[in-house]
Amino acid sequence: MTMRAAPGVPSTNRSALRLITAGSDSSRRTPAAITMMLAFVVLVVSAFLGMVWSRTLLDEGAFELAELRTRIEHETIQNRLLRLEVARLENPDRVASLAEPLGLFYPDEVVHIHVPGVTPVLPGFEPPG
Repeated sequence: MTMRAAPGVPSTNRSALRLITAGSDSSRRTPAAITMMLAFVVLVVSAFLGMVWSRTLLDEGAFELAELRTRIEHETIQNRLLRLEVARLENPDRVASLAEPLGLFYPDEVVHIHVPGVTPVLPGFEPPG
């Protein structure tokens, strides 16, 4: 008994299929396919190298940032030490002890000097004019 396809139903004709063996010409790759594969490999390798290069730049920036933070900490400590030194040198008792051997002392009374033609200006007041 044989079967036939009903009218209007596509036939399952398998005659378009063919067997390709390893030695046949159809199994060889065409130059266009080789070029496409080579272009794909070049694209993948260049993408990988680009990622490595960008990561290297990021790491280099991180190292510079760490070095700058270390320098900032060092300079902050140095600034604090210098402020401490300024405060020690500005101490009025230290200045007075150094001034006495030089003959400098606090006056017992304050003497104001008036220069003719010059109007004295009191703090907080502006001269008329």
